[in-house]
Amino acid sequence: MLESRPDMTSPGEPISVAVKLRFWEAYRVTALMTYRMYRVFLIPVVIIAVIFLVFSAFILLNPSPNHTFHQLIESFGATPYVLLGFGVFFVGLPLLSAWKVQSNPRVQAGVRYRITDTAVEIDTAVAHSSLTWPAFVQAVETPRFFLLFVTKGIAHILPKRCLSDEGEISAIRELIRQNVLKAKLKK
Repeated sequence: MLESRPDMTSPGEPISVAVKLRFWEAYRVTALMTYRMYRVFLIPVVIIAVIFLVFSAFILLNPSPNHTFHQLIESFGATPYVLLGFGVFFVGLPLLSAWKVQSNPRVQAGVRYRITDTAVEIDTAVAHSSLTWPAFVQAVETPRFFLLFVTKGIAHILPKRCLSDEGEISAIRELIRQNVLKAKLKK
């Protein structure tokens, strides 16, 4: 799955990575991208959800004929349904997207990246492209991935499991640090 470099310490040596995304990797990345795109809407939704949960807990812990869960739902009006809708959106949309990604034969064939000091070459079943480092507007490192963004909503995904060892992870991290202006990486 991975072409290893003969000498991991040689500067300028290209790093080759073969990527076949798994379903839950596609889900995690899609969920992260959905959160990044809609996080402004999440703040008020989370605040309303916390208030709703506090009132629900109060009613459940202090039952009385005057305070019932049914009365709470009625007093909040459509809020519980809106919260449920947001929950379905932020969980269901990434699931649907991951399913669509995994059912695409081109994605199933995988992607091969060749990362050098000057560019990232991308080979798929139907195309070959080479993106110089200035093409990436942002890079983010998560515990499991490197995400190289070409736009705010489109990223190339490099799972760390596809890299042979910590040396390659460090080499990619350093290349990103040197070449991408907006990079959120581990130290």
